[in-house]
Amino acid sequence: TKKGVINSLYHLVRNITLRQKKKQIIRFTGISSGNLLDVGCGTGAFLSVMQEAGWVVNGLEPDENARKLAIQKGINVDPVEKLFDFPPGSFNAITLWHVLEHVHELHAYMDQLRGLLKKNGVLFIAVPNYTSGDAAHYKESWAAYDVPRHLYHFSPASMNKLLSLHQLRAVEILP
Repeated sequence: TKKGVINSLYHLVRNITLRQKKKQIIRFTGISSGNLLDVGCGTGAFLSVMQEAGWVVNGLEPDENARKLAIQKGINVDPVEKLFDFPPGSFNAITLWHVLEHVHELHAYMDQLRGLLKKNGVLFIAVPNYTSGDAAHYKESWAAYDVPRHLYHFSPASMNKLLSLHQLRAVEILP
């Protein structure tokens, strides 16, 4: 809902962050439209923005109710198991916005994600950083220590190591 001050503020901030993500996709891929996969797409808000910008979008989402809402918006969304059904080299951009920390088969996912990228394709990963200032300030009360839902906790160093293990490299690390 957009009723009430809190919900209105939430939607305002969400729209700003969605536009920022779209700019990052265009900046790092170097193209203004292409094929995009969003893993853990929720109700499809980000994919909707990218589709409106001319991208061909696909989403993967484990929650059936969220998938239904995204599909009602005209977004192509499948269960996450479909990740292993796409042909190699399908996507210019693949996004995981706070998803990787929930993945059970981390190395199989990373190999598959790399294989799904087109030549010069870009993988966008956002994860909580357990070495961040927030984590240091809140210590054991830091919200991103969301055990058991978060199976992994990443730092820039561990993310670089993970990427390297899968023949990927970080182009830029943003806060």
